[in-house]
Amino acid sequence: MNNRRFLLYLILMCLSVPVFTSCSAEKKQAYFNAEILEIKDRYLLVEPAEGEEELKSSDRIEVPTDAVSKEGIPENLKAGDRIRIVYSGEIQEMYPAGLVTVYAIYMASEVE
Repeated sequence: MNNRRFLLYLILMCLSVPVFTSCSAEKKQAYFNAEILEIKDRYLLVEPAEGEEELKSSDRIEVPTDAVSKEGIPENLKAGDRIRIVYSGEIQEMYPAGLVTVYAIYMASEVE
């Protein structure tokens, strides 16, 4: 009887491990609003809006334009436009700072 209990306990433990690890492996997404300062070939140089947490990391952030979303980035972007950037939450600590993975870029007027 004890062997059965032990075997049942072992099976339950093995089945529960993937459940707990998959919960913590979810991709976390962060976002912030910013103003475009410059547009380069592969990135946008932006300034986070007043009150955004990212402003504590840097007042200038390079945002790669190869966003992961199907829609890509908005067309006809120009310096002075206000945008919302959805990203992985990882910021490269350099100057200007850089975002590691960008999921989407929207016009701020579309999401406010």
